Amino acid sequence: MFVERGGPLAKKLAEQVRSLDSSRPLTQAMPGSTSGPNQKAVFSVLDIGAYNFNLAKNYAQDHHDAPSRIMMTTESFPADAFEQWQLVKDSPFIIGEFVWAAMAQGAKQGTPDSAAQGAMSMMAFLMPGFPWHASECGDLDLIGYRKPQSYYRDILWNGGDRVYATVRLPEPEGKKTVVVGWAVYPTLPSWNWPGQEGRGMQAEVYSGAEKVRLFLNDKLIGEMPTGREQQFKALFTVPYAPGALKAVGVRGDRAVAESVLTTAGKPARLQLTADRTVLQADGQDLSFITVEAVDADGRFQPVADQEVQFTLSRPGVIAGVGNGDGKDAAAYQGDRRKLFQGRALVVVRTSKHGGPIHLTATAPGLSEGTIDIHARAENSRPELR
Repeated sequence: MFVERGGPLAKKLAEQVRSLDSSRPLTQAMPGSTSGPNQKAVFSVLDIGAYNFNLAKNYAQDHHDAPSRIMMTTESFPADAFEQWQLVKDSPFIIGEFVWAAMAQGAKQGTPDSAAQGAMSMMAFLMPGFPWHASECGDLDLIGYRKPQSYYRDILWNGGDRVYATVRLPEPEGKKTVVVGWAVYPTLPSWNWPGQEGRGMQAEVYSGAEKVRLFLNDKLIGEMPTGREQQFKALFTVPYAPGALKAVGVRGDRAVAESVLTTAGKPARLQLTADRTVLQADGQDLSFITVEAVDADGRFQPVADQEVQFTLSRPGVIAGVGNGDGKDAAAYQGDRRKLFQGRALVVVRTSKHGGPIHLTATAPGLSEGTIDIHARAENSRPELR
């Protein structure tokens, strides 16, 4: 019954939306099959036909049946990034793509109440069971840092002679990594793999150049094309040895870009970096502070996994703590958090009193890190003119 009402219902919805705002084009996402009479009726009232995970298998027939239809993708799998963007580049009637999802999705921790049951059921399709509480589908991790797939998408979308080197995570002993659903093969932009000495590591390089040359400690490992036929990427096998892994993008015989991954020394200290160091003392303003382990030379150390303890002087409070680990079941509220791949996040919120806020981070075996935030009283806010 609902399917039969799809067309008339879409028409009513479209009329209502246009009565409120007729200045912008109207669209609606369509999953699954798009060739039935109900789907065609819905598309007929739209300005842009939107497709969820199904554009590649439907666009050719749909364009034949409705050549005036403008199309776009409103949800797509990360693993289909290359295919999706080639459709946009090759077909003038396909205008772009929205990605599912921009950021790794978090699910409610603890026992879900009735309002959260539906969301949690959906999340079960995206990840294994407890302690997983977030999917890995996003281009950004749980604390907002770009994952390698984001840099790959950037090369696909924007082109240019750029190169980005990553390394596939080694498979656990006796196990096989299987990529399904919304996942891509997990990689890290790191050349820190203790315990893997002499073993073959897979370097996955993204490139907008014609080809890529890969060097380990200035020794050429190999050269591979990275054009459209190769989906703008290359996969090298490299016996792991500490040092510098360098990918060089080449056009003709000229090096046009490079990406270098360097082995860091032992974790030595914590480094704190705030997105903002001057806040308003209104009880609501926030500073997002990245906590990273670095070696004695200040190089980021992605292997560090110590628990970090935070102490804060007033006026201010710790509003939240987190890391990018989708299976870390620790609470987002508190005064401590483990580093994940060398990094964590602490969020500081002001009170309604102005003054300096001093944050200290400590962890076993590492020198402490500190940062100062200034909370400015509201009556000191610059006058707007």
